[in-house]
Amino acid sequence: NSKSSCSPWVNIQSAGWVNIQSARTNQGNWITKLMRTRLHDGADGYFRFNEADLGERNPKWVNNDYVKFMRLAQARFASIGVGVWGYITSNSYLDSPTFRGVRQSLLLTYPRLRVIDLHGNANKGELAAGDENVFEIKEGVAIAIGSLSPGLAELVAHADLSGPRQTKCDNLLVTGLALLSPLVPAGDHLQLSRSSAVGHAEYEGGWPVPVIFPVNSVGIVTARDALCIHFTQELAWATVRDFGKRPVEDARETYALGDDAQDWRTSWAQSDVTSTGPSKSLLQSVLYRPFDVRHTYYTGKASGFMVRPRPEVMRHMLAGENQAISLVRSTEIVGAYEHVFASSLLTTHHTVSIKEVNYHFPLWLYRNQERQPNLSQSFLNVLQSVLSLTAPEGQSLSPTATPHAERVFQYVYAVLHSHAYRNRYAVFLRRDFPRIPIPATSAVFQSLAGIGQELLQWHLFEHPAATHMGAARAYQTGAVAWFGSDFSLQRVAEKGRELAELSSSTGSTSSQMIGKVYVNATSGFANVEQRVWQHTIGGYQVLHKWLDDRRKAGRSLSQEDITHWLRVYAALDATQTLMRQVDEAIEANGGWPGAFSQNHPPPDAATLAAEQMAQKEQLKAQKKHAAAGTASTGIQRGSKTASLFDPDEDLDALAAAAGAPPRPKARATPARAAGGKGSAMKTPGATEIADWQAMCAIRSVLARPGAGVIPRQDLIRLTARALGSARTSVSIRKSLDDAIRRAVRRGIAVNTPYGLAIGMRGIDDYDRDQLRQLLLTAIGNTWCPKFDVAVRLARSLGFARTGPKIEDAVASHLRSLIRAGQVTVQGRGSEALCRRARPQAAA
Repeated sequence: NSKSSCSPWVNIQSAGWVNIQSARTNQGNWITKLMRTRLHDGADGYFRFNEADLGERNPKWVNNDYVKFMRLAQARFASIGVGVWGYITSNSYLDSPTFRGVRQSLLLTYPRLRVIDLHGNANKGELAAGDENVFEIKEGVAIAIGSLSPGLAELVAHADLSGPRQTKCDNLLVTGLALLSPLVPAGDHLQLSRSSAVGHAEYEGGWPVPVIFPVNSVGIVTARDALCIHFTQELAWATVRDFGKRPVEDARETYALGDDAQDWRTSWAQSDVTSTGPSKSLLQSVLYRPFDVRHTYYTGKASGFMVRPRPEVMRHMLAGENQAISLVRSTEIVGAYEHVFASSLLTTHHTVSIKEVNYHFPLWLYRNQERQPNLSQSFLNVLQSVLSLTAPEGQSLSPTATPHAERVFQYVYAVLHSHAYRNRYAVFLRRDFPRIPIPATSAVFQSLAGIGQELLQWHLFEHPAATHMGAARAYQTGAVAWFGSDFSLQRVAEKGRELAELSSSTGSTSSQMIGKVYVNATSGFANVEQRVWQHTIGGYQVLHKWLDDRRKAGRSLSQEDITHWLRVYAALDATQTLMRQVDEAIEANGGWPGAFSQNHPPPDAATLAAEQMAQKEQLKAQKKHAAAGTASTGIQRGSKTASLFDPDEDLDALAAAAGAPPRPKARATPARAAGGKGSAMKTPGATEIADWQAMCAIRSVLARPGAGVIPRQDLIRLTARALGSARTSVSIRKSLDDAIRRAVRRGIAVNTPYGLAIGMRGIDDYDRDQLRQLLLTAIGNTWCPKFDVAVRLARSLGFARTGPKIEDAVASHLRSLIRAGQVTVQGRGSEALCRRARPQAAA
């Protein structure tokens, strides 16, 4: 029952049974909310939800039926004050990060809690290791018994039972609860698993990756990869244009889209495409799989062309140069942890894992035309303290310091590629986000950052050895190289199997197994080392998958494809060497755990929850400001946050507050946008802005290198500055706001969820029909010189100069319009005049 429809209190005092299905409030499923948050005793038999939510992004597993029955017993015992609860259920809740709130709630409710983990989870590979399930199921099993009674001494006990099924049953029958031994749930997650206690304190001293990089999200989800992801930009563009024009059912059948889902529909996707143009400027590269770059049409609208484009994070990858780490939160794959990769592009939710959902952690954030690192200030402060930086260095370690931000990113990437790190903490890496240890000395930090830098260069193809590699270059004897003249992809050696013509070759340091990769009967790659061929990232055998995906798509190899494959091979070979160097550098500086500080743990649960809440509020505020076309800069004026980009801001007052002398009053200077003559604004604050001048200024602002997406109010301010206005009055804002709407209709700009971006960059980007209509508008209904038409069209589209491309396009379309009778011409040569043909009067 709910105390009231809007109250955060839940009445569990009733003596009757609680109806789980109907126990809902206007705030959502109270079972889910209760199990996601820590409980606190309230007055009169009520339990109060903790206002600080644990921040779980995907709590759907908490809605499993067995969790509801746990809550049912918990509510019943709270009403009568005494009871014993015993369930045989899935063992997922014992250590999974999603069930943090469930474990907290159970520990608070039952003074005495006894858990027997029977294991047998096929998804975690326990069956393959010789462990049998007590039932004929894949899910692991656990027995839990909770006791509630006044004055009962607190005790949490735990036991592990592994091995054959009969052995487990015999132990339960003969030994029973004597198997149990006390367990102290440790860490923020309070795991109820014995294995979590081994090495737990050492690992918990590291900083979780989401704490280090606070702005992050799951990779983009397309819902229909075959429609949204393509091998070439040309194919992506052709698909988008064709898809947007087809009737819904025709598009569904042509692209094999299947039935609509709750959060993605064919009509929504088509509407998203048509409402954004389509525009070539929205074609983006995406890292689809490790080293596999493909292309997509990215509008940033949720439940549009993509179902989950994650614009709140991915927009930072499109706004300028950036790098990001992609990794998984947890994994059921048994073996070494390998779910890590870097990208300078968009990533999907399965880029670095064949099964698990991966998260995207960018290095840089682009806000208000400025770049700042996505690094926690508390983490930077700890590094500054531990590494004993001098005052100037400490100053440069601030979040605005480019070199140090990159070094931190490189250090994190190197740690994640340590074999010793992955093996030492394998149990914990399967359960939650990786934790990064704090370096004990500057030598450790600099050594690992240097190796991390080289790893990133190879993985982003920025290493000189990769950029200078070509398919036609002369390779040294014995080096991997292409052979044959048939470029068709007909077959690829089976994943994980030995290479063709495999033989042993003794190099300068060790013996290697070397063979060939055939892509058809006569051609392929020679001198391929088995260890590199079988290198996997996130379950993907990289070299095999890259070829096999193209084989399945019916593609042949080009010279660029061959070069790319050879670069991937070189990158994987270098990765294996660099990973060994990471471990060697750690050993040279004290090994594990001596090379790292044990005295600088991450913030406690309460502090971390507060930081996460503050981050959420900040992101909400940014989204709100972006939607309203404003941008906050965090300058405080009294109790109000002022913005440097607020056109109504009193700049004189800010200067005076900073102790500066009064700044001179700037006069509005004549704007000569796009080489134009005359004044765009007669006096400061005047609103007489010529249309062509506004269009040229808007295009020049949007087309600046690294401009990316610009909030609407920022675009107005920057356009006004380009036109020579020192201040942006209300009348100028209104005039430029109208001009931006016209620019969108003309394809100069495109709307995105966070502002405006450049649309058609050149005259070739315009469709034929669209360009003809714009040409008719530029000609107008009054006579104008024919030789001036190209200039008119260019200026109306914001092009500063009228080059041969524009002149040729105008001449071609003008002849077509004259033949079609849509344009009337009188006179000849330089004296010729033209205008739009007037509609014929009805007979």
